[in-house]
Amino acid sequence: MLLWTLREAGDDEAAQALLNPDLVADAKLDDPVSAVVLLQALRAAEADDLVQALARRAAGDASLDDPLAVARLLGALREAKQDDAVRALLARDPVGHVSLDDSRADAELLRQLRAAGAHQAARALAGRAAAHADLGDPQAVAALLRELRQAGEGGAVHTLLARAPGAHASLDSLQAVAALLEELHTAGDDHAVRLLADRAVHEASLDSPADIAGLLNALRTVGAEDAERTLLARDPIAHLSLESRWHVARQLEQLRAAGDDNLAQALLARAANAGSFDLLPELLPCEATKYRFGREPDGTPSQPWKWQAPAGHNGGPWTT
Repeated sequence: MLLWTLREAGDDEAAQALLNPDLVADAKLDDPVSAVVLLQALRAAEADDLVQALARRAAGDASLDDPLAVARLLGALREAKQDDAVRALLARDPVGHVSLDDSRADAELLRQLRAAGAHQAARALAGRAAAHADLGDPQAVAALLRELRQAGEGGAVHTLLARAPGAHASLDSLQAVAALLEELHTAGDDHAVRLLADRAVHEASLDSPADIAGLLNALRTVGAEDAERTLLARDPIAHLSLESRWHVARQLEQLRAAGDDNLAQALLARAANAGSFDLLPELLPCEATKYRFGREPDGTPSQPWKWQAPAGHNGGPWTT
């Protein structure tokens, strides 16, 4: 960070003073991410000799526990065209050392191994990750499943699906659930799709309009019509907050951005019934033209009307 700051400040003399062999020799490189940051700064400074020295040290000394950190280091070494360092890092068998706590990190390391041409290591990681990766985060599992498919690791895909990821996935984020549903559908596991869809529509929280719309879109994509009907039967719009005009407007924006105009209109109708009819012309001006004369309690447009002065009223003060 000091090197970046000196260069951005235009203090080239100080930056050059920092660029000496001790910078790499003394650097603590057990954290691969720190090594990546320094490597990027040295490349930006065009300190090619130091880049090569740092790449060599990082490849030999960096910790191999974190698959995402290893993936970033491998990617940075490849980007810097440090082929010797790439080979040195792969020779340390990172697949045999990384933990498998994060399916998304496993997927990224698998991608980097494939890009580096380390197909044997990629195959080994695919097998380990499919058999042991954590299944709690549906977004991460979706990423791993997608990477396994793209790598052509059919056996690993089968192993992962056999562990019933739909039964173990957390339902905290319906957007993540939607991603996993689509990946399971692409993998052809209809049973897993039905299981996860059924869990989501019965158990998931319905307090986020973006999540609701995202899940509905995914259910339609995977052909889960029964689950879609079950979700709509829970009346998700009834769960959304009307606590403020801003909150209603934000929820409407999320629903419309997700392409679900039916839900958006249902929310707008609920807001109108709660006394916020003025949101209609503001947020859906085209729809508002239907209600030129107002809106009835059942939601239909009011019939045309005009105001007439009461009998005995001559335009002055009321008299009795």
